[in-house]
Amino acid sequence: MIFMPEKLRPETYLHNYTEDILNRIVVGLGAPDSQTVEVTHELRKGLKRIRALVKLIRHKQPDEIYSETNVVLRDWGRIFSDLRDAHVRTEVLARSENSRS
Repeated sequence: MIFMPEKLRPETYLHNYTEDILNRIVVGLGAPDSQTVEVTHELRKGLKRIRALVKLIRHKQPDEIYSETNVVLRDWGRIFSDLRDAHVRTEVLARSENSRS
């Protein structure tokens, strides 16, 4: 058996990495309104990273747990995707109005 330090084990790394991303999300949610576009982008990136890591260790979990986790993360990603789209549309409209002035 190969010795692997606890902090390098996939499940420990996933837990620590996920906790870090979730902490960033919580901090980002309290950011000033002027930073909402950047925070939304970071939230989406964080969710994508967590989903990728969950997929990497999928073989170590029962299929039901993977499926549930994936669906929850996917649905959260869709919510933030819609929010991001709204931010982009607002910026495009603002630029369009500014260019007309």
